[in-house]
Amino acid sequence: MPVRAGRKWRVLTVEELSSSAALSCIVREMRSESCAHIWRNLASTDTAERAAVELLEWEQQKRPTTLFAYYGNRADGGRDLWGAATVSDRVSKDFIHDGFPVLARAYVRRQYRNLGLYRMMLEHRYRYCQRRWGRALRAIHLGSASPAVVAAATAESAISSHFQRICVEALRVQGKSMTVNAFLSFQPCYLDSIRAAFDRAKSLYLCPQLAALHVATEELLACKNGMDIFTLRELYLRAKDDGAWIEELSVLEGVLAFCDFLTPEVKHG
Repeated sequence: MPVRAGRKWRVLTVEELSSSAALSCIVREMRSESCAHIWRNLASTDTAERAAVELLEWEQQKRPTTLFAYYGNRADGGRDLWGAATVSDRVSKDFIHDGFPVLARAYVRRQYRNLGLYRMMLEHRYRYCQRRWGRALRAIHLGSASPAVVAAATAESAISSHFQRICVEALRVQGKSMTVNAFLSFQPCYLDSIRAAFDRAKSLYLCPQLAALHVATEELLACKNGMDIFTLRELYLRAKDDGAWIEELSVLEGVLAFCDFLTPEVKHG
């Protein structure tokens, strides 16, 4: 499908990736990178071609994933592969909540960087999630250690609901621990259901635990005061144990389930 033309090409296109051929050159480049891209854990395996095959197999074993290859079409009829990225159905195959896809594995090749291409890649995958999940889409997850990616993801004009940081994660790449910002882009329908649940709960219970949970949830949704999902889960469990509970508040469980699949570097603040 056409995306949008850049300076170097007549048109930009994206295709779903089903073979390893397009990945080989990316794997080859990654061997000399120092980024927090988790594909680097396999990029050094044997030849680049063999590593690309293993990457495709590994992605599908980890979780259902759609891979995309991004091209620039030249005036002479040729085309250049400028990047690759994925959309996964969930953060892990063991994650039981639907409607929380993951934008992952984005890589723009070195010679095509600083052209604004990552933002196009982000917008394409974001819209793909909105089309595919429709009203069942609750939030889109993204993690990155790159300041440029973080800037693109949190810019309010980039996408309909910009990403909010939910924690700082520690990711191991080639044996080294790297700091990664974990984000969620909450969709309007999901935000409405969360706030409606609190309106209902407040009409039944007036207690400090519920009030603290409500404030913490709004801080997370607004990315204020360093609130993270690990702190939010503690408050959620405390309110539940104290009896300040109605079934509608279970709407938060999809968000809080990320606590079981992220490795926090900083749990509080």
